Amino acid sequence: MFEQISVSSEPFHEPALDELIETTMWRVAIEQYGGGRSMLFMAVQDGEVLRIHRHGTPESRENFLRLLPDDFRLESEADARRIIAAVLTLHSEFSEPDVPLDEMRMEARKGEYLFVDGDRFGEATGYRITYDDQQRPTGFEYSWELETEPLEDAG
Repeated sequence: MFEQISVSSEPFHEPALDELIETTMWRVAIEQYGGGRSMLFMAVQDGEVLRIHRHGTPESRENFLRLLPDDFRLESEADARRIIAAVLTLHSEFSEPDVPLDEMRMEARKGEYLFVDGDRFGEATGYRITYDDQQRPTGFEYSWELETEPLEDAG
């Protein structure tokens, strides 16, 4: 017996995403026989289908970086925040982030920006964006072990 799968897709537009990326992002829902459902975001670039984000899977965001305009440079904290805001837009389709972007502590270091959103077992968690000498983004991930102090609990 074959498992039935139905797929629906629609363009996904949000200001934080549309202001950064020119490529259309697609929200794809996959419903499987038996009631299971998953949702992910995809884009098509140069004829290649790129999986951008799927709830719970992988923390790496290389395909997201590939969608940035060729001339995009991380010249300031504001540029790094634009990337995080766009990714949080995708994440919020699955669940609200624990800490809003304006409450994340940001640390700028040579070749990287860190955005701390909390801690797990005493280790800082959050986003790391790396860049090269020409300020081109080279890496983007969510880490459960940022090399910095955890975000202090405001409560």
